[in-house]
Amino acid sequence: MHPPVALFEGLVAPERMAEVFELEAITNDRLREPVGRLHLVRPEDRLSAPGASPVMSAFTQVSVHRPSRFSDGTYGVHYVGRSLETAISETRHHRERFMAATAEAPGELDLQVYVGEVARPLHDLRGAGFEDLHTAHDWRAGQRCGWRLRAKGSWGVVYRSVRHTGGECIGALRPPAVTIPRPSIHLGYVWDGERIIRVYHKRLLTPHPR
Repeated sequence: MHPPVALFEGLVAPERMAEVFELEAITNDRLREPVGRLHLVRPEDRLSAPGASPVMSAFTQVSVHRPSRFSDGTYGVHYVGRSLETAISETRHHRERFMAATAEAPGELDLQVYVGEVARPLHDLRGAGFEDLHTAHDWRAGQRCGWRLRAKGSWGVVYRSVRHTGGECIGALRPPAVTIPRPSIHLGYVWDGERIIRVYHKRLLTPHPR
């Protein structure tokens, strides 16, 4: 189904989501992946309206084996590119790393683009003095910064993309920092076994009306 619709979106109040997800997970192991660990998000920060899953999953599906620029993997961050070109450059880099690490055979990835807006004030890390947060592969300074800001209740950060020259990104440290995104186009990422050699706009087929 395109766009995908997550179970319970818009049907359950945020304060009741934990109860419903726990009951469902008891009898349906498949739901553990999309639901994730809801307890990592404070009740007042949980989003439950239709379309909230792409944001919420960034905060509930976390692992110390998947650290990021502003998190050591013990908590979630929702990363967004300011432009489509920046988002493609960022996702292309990280998908290449993952596919290479798992020795994936040549194939293609189908990724959904979501479009939203910033809804809360963010800490601006784009200027001089923050060079250590913008290194290509060493995220330790950024992770310390993210931990400190999160502990203070920060909504998130805006910073320079290191994968797309001139591009900018945000890292939301709490779900309400952004609006619930709208599904947009689908992109195909062509993997040749060593790198992603092409990214293109996929025109998905729709059922012919009867």
